[in-house]
Amino acid sequence: MKKKTTTSQRIRSLIDSGYNNKAIIEKIKCKPQAVYNIRYQLNKARGLGSIGALPKPTDGIGAPPKRTRRVKAGELASLPPSGEWVDRHIPPLTPMPEMQITMVEPPTLWQRIKGWFRG
Repeated sequence: MKKKTTTSQRIRSLIDSGYNNKAIIEKIKCKPQAVYNIRYQLNKARGLGSIGALPKPTDGIGAPPKRTRRVKAGELASLPPSGEWVDRHIPPLTPMPEMQITMVEPPTLWQRIKGWFRG
């Protein structure tokens, strides 16, 4: 006799096969919170966090994040000193052009009267 799978097992299998939350809810006819809780548990167990971008299908659903290579102590000596690296990759600073500040004079009485009639 075949054992019946539980709702959570079906949700887990659909998550692993790449279905999004809405499709799982429509397919299994379960409450949305059940899907969210199980996805959270899966991501937490796999070290992905509860919220964020979904992994690419090429990486596999729920694949752990790719590790970056650490620099070994012997390789640190081959790197240029920080000053040389900065000098080569950041262009030199150029002085800002001097700005001329002009004072705006208040309008004369005649200009104010003309503006009032044009109004």
